[in-house]
Amino acid sequence: MTHPQPVIERSMNDKETILVVGASRGIGYELVRQYAVQGHHVIAGCRTPQSAESLQALTDSLDIEVHQLDVGSDDSVVHFASEIGNRTIDIAIVAAGVASGNPSASLISAIFRIR
Repeated sequence: MTHPQPVIERSMNDKETILVVGASRGIGYELVRQYAVQGHHVIAGCRTPQSAESLQALTDSLDIEVHQLDVGSDDSVVHFASEIGNRTIDIAIVAAGVASGNPSASLISAIFRIR
């Protein structure tokens, strides 16, 4: 399968670390693909990585790491934050949502610590 060229244009030459939450399909998946094709390191968070076959297939040829992350679960958010550790995230995109209730309030505090 061939993919169209990326439409996200970046003026930076340095490799950045991009975090995309809600990366298994739709807009999140396409953002992961486009940033990775441009040569950036992408951390992809999704609820069920084992069933995200298209996303997993991208990891064969691109600099993408896939992690389990359910934004509706505080435990999942804390576990995800511990997995990525203190790495610098240059760009964070949240393309995930929850069907009912409110997203985890700890999502911002656990993952996106402003330094």
